[in-house]
Amino acid sequence: MKDLNVIPFTLSFLYMILNLRNYDGSVPLVNDIKSANKRFYEKISLLSLSNFFQKDIVMIIFIIVGILFSVILQIFATKGIIKVFNGILLSAAITMFVSSTIMYNSTDKKECKITQLSVKRKYSEDEDKEKADKEDKIKLDTFDSSIGYTIVYGLGLILLMGTYIGDKSINKYSILYIILYFSIGIIFQLVTSFVLRFFHDKKTWPSVFTYLDQFIINNGTNRLGFKIIGIIRLLLILASCIFVGYYFTIKKGSLSVKNVIKMISIIYGIFTIFITNWQIFLGDGCIMDRTMSKYKTGEKKSGLIDINFNIYDDRWGKPFKDILYCSIGNQLGIYFHLLLVACISVLI
Repeated sequence: MKDLNVIPFTLSFLYMILNLRNYDGSVPLVNDIKSANKRFYEKISLLSLSNFFQKDIVMIIFIIVGILFSVILQIFATKGIIKVFNGILLSAAITMFVSSTIMYNSTDKKECKITQLSVKRKYSEDEDKEKADKEDKIKLDTFDSSIGYTIVYGLGLILLMGTYIGDKSINKYSILYIILYFSIGIIFQLVTSFVLRFFHDKKTWPSVFTYLDQFIINNGTNRLGFKIIGIIRLLLILASCIFVGYYFTIKKGSLSVKNVIKMISIIYGIFTIFITNWQIFLGDGCIMDRTMSKYKTGEKKSGLIDINFNIYDDRWGKPFKDILYCSIGNQLGIYFHLLLVACISVLI
């Protein structure tokens, strides 16, 4: 029984139940999607099942059944049978993940969800009064550095998983490294956002990616040539951080999971220090001014440090909840990591 593993089955089942519950409304109704190809979204929509799962008694019954079935598998099933059930549930969960991700990203509403993977800009900025009719739409006419960050974060996960598979070192501690990597990214986003909030006269938490967008747009110029120069400048800074992290870890040691985590920590650490110093000391004040101009509305702060980290407080904690949820969305969402842990558990 020691070698048997029903964790992938349990996690896959948990994901499917949570997604069908749709408690945060992250999977929209087909009628809310403005597309000529409604038929496609009708085919992949899971809301016909989701409505059924809104009943608490149904959810409780299915959770109990899932737990009991996991226990029965663990005690009585052979290793081969468990592998079959793990494969079936994990495949179904991955299919559902693809479906719900497409549905979530099918609308342009600026509302971050902690659960879903976002491939579009979701963090909120103030709109110009001239564009009041598009207040629920994402401005797609500017370069969005948050998409670049999501790609970089995804590449980091690929490097971690590739290292695990390459040296066959996947074990129960592998999940802790994934959690650590996830936490490092959240810390980077919240620290740099806090600096922006500290210098803002409103309670809002400006996104660091709004700042990086303005960092890319030189002197507020919207010309393509200046944007390309700004992107190259940012990429050179990132490349320098990667080189330093690589030089002091993998180059001086070996390609191992521990060294990869150390390298990632150094990269994020140096990049965070650079961005915060650029925000406070080195950068052009115009960059900060242009960033702040994107967040004009909101309640005035009562002092320099006027913070509430209680995400359940709609009045005082909502600004922090918004930036926290968007930060997690920029890192592929909770559901993605839940399925990633399920996949890792298959290989343990």
